Amino acid sequence: MQTLTGPAGSVNEQAPQRKTGPMSTSARPPATPVVTDPRFKNGPLAVLDGDGAAYGSGGVVLDCPATTIQALLEWAVAESGLGAPRLHRYGHDTDPLMVLTASAAVNLGLPEHLERHGKRPRRLPGDHPVVQELAKSGWHPTRRGFGPWTKVYRTAAGGRQGVRIAVLPWNAFDERSWPGVPGMDPAGMARTLGVYAQRVITPRGSPALAGLELMTALRPPIRPVRDEGTGNWVSAPHPGSLGTEPMDPPPPEAGPRYPLAVWSDCVVYPSPGPSPMEILPYSASGKPQPAGFRLGPAPGRVKPKGAQPMPWALDLMEQGHNPARRIEDGAPLHD
Repeated sequence: MQTLTGPAGSVNEQAPQRKTGPMSTSARPPATPVVTDPRFKNGPLAVLDGDGAAYGSGGVVLDCPATTIQALLEWAVAESGLGAPRLHRYGHDTDPLMVLTASAAVNLGLPEHLERHGKRPRRLPGDHPVVQELAKSGWHPTRRGFGPWTKVYRTAAGGRQGVRIAVLPWNAFDERSWPGVPGMDPAGMARTLGVYAQRVITPRGSPALAGLELMTALRPPIRPVRDEGTGNWVSAPHPGSLGTEPMDPPPPEAGPRYPLAVWSDCVVYPSPGPSPMEILPYSASGKPQPAGFRLGPAPGRVKPKGAQPMPWALDLMEQGHNPARRIEDGAPLHD
């Protein structure tokens, strides 16, 4: 395996050659990854092109000789130096992420397009050669199957090993969730996803799913506790996690100038004074006065120009008019 450090080229630049020494295709300095664990010296992910070049997040270009998915998984866990350390002592290390371009996917035996069968999510069928090859070699996708985002794992002597695979031509990075990412070149995509992994977490689907995974990684749902009866360590729920006992979110700390609610016709702000409902004009019998009343910085009575029953107002709104505007003598004045 050969490792090359240097800046990643842009879309119009010639693809860098994988050789020893710094690259000179661009004057931009490489984005040096923050290395906290020597096991993951090449960052959390790589983007693989059809020529066997795996672009890392820090400007690193690795030589990936894999020609099958099984060989790619073996290379990712044994030689790539990809991954990320755990964020909590009760958590797990983050699996390396391999992003496959269209040409790389075809070279590894995957179809360029993944068709949807009925209402079921897009997944490779169980009789596909890639799925059968993985089963024979001891690698297993999760119960979701092999789709645009796939986690493949196996049980090894040192514990469970896993690799995440994102297939670009299968719309792994939806333009609605990852604007601009699907059209990037491999080097630019690796750099962008590397920044996201450094500031949030290694991508593993939509940003919403990444947020849930981040909260789980920061506070895993399971922790070890000692059984007082036997003295052995057993698994128990972790209070405050997204497991069986999640904590309620803290209340918003809204300032006096921050609205509590914004409706179509008013904005509600917090006020230390009495509620507007407490100063509405009421008759001697305790019923509200049949007159308009303005709520706002200067609440007060509004001179009524007409009153109509609620069904009349609903009919007017269905016609696209605002019944609260220019009412005079019971008839609406349209714009």
